[in-house]
Amino acid sequence: MEDKYEKLERLSKLKEKGIISEEEFEKEKKEILFPKKISEKLSDKWKDIKDGKSSEDISEDIMAAMIFFFCILILIVFIVRVLV
Repeated sequence: MEDKYEKLERLSKLKEKGIISEEEFEKEKKEILFPKKISEKLSDKWKDIKDGKSSEDISEDIMAAMIFFFCILILIVFIVRVLV
């Protein structure tokens, strides 16, 4: 797994090659240095959907969050049944 400095170095190379813009670089750099909580990420994704923006990973992120919350729900139900 890459540490944040390796990610920043890779990101910088993409910017130097012109693969990503300065705006994209700054956005990704901020995300690497100050990662968001999953709730903040989902909120941003919903805003993108409402604004008509889309990306390939929006549905993947939403699906991952739904699976995560479903697993938490199952765990809670299991614990409640064991305690009762």
